[in-house]
Amino acid sequence: MPRLAGKVAFITGAGNGIGRATAILFAREGAKVAIAEIDVQAGEETAHLAGNETIAIRADVTDPDSLQSAIRATVDKFGRLGSPQQCRRLDRAGQYRGQRPAR
Repeated sequence: MPRLAGKVAFITGAGNGIGRATAILFAREGAKVAIAEIDVQAGEETAHLAGNETIAIRADVTDPDSLQSAIRATVDKFGRLGSPQQCRRLDRAGQYRGQRPAR
């Protein structure tokens, strides 16, 4: 049985890089994955690569309403939300800067 079977992951910034790799890995390990990505085409490409019913949802992490809508869409699709993963962050100037370093 895959390690993440029965889990639901919500991943921001999964259109490329670490976020994409995380989405693909989680899906291969059995998780249902929702990708919240501002770049719709990149999010859909990641969802296709990940398989396992992965969905891509257009979301802007700087807009609370957009993020809330994406979370609602995830719960509507998968029935719950279990493992949020932030693979993008904003610096003080509001620019995206890869994955947040461990503290």
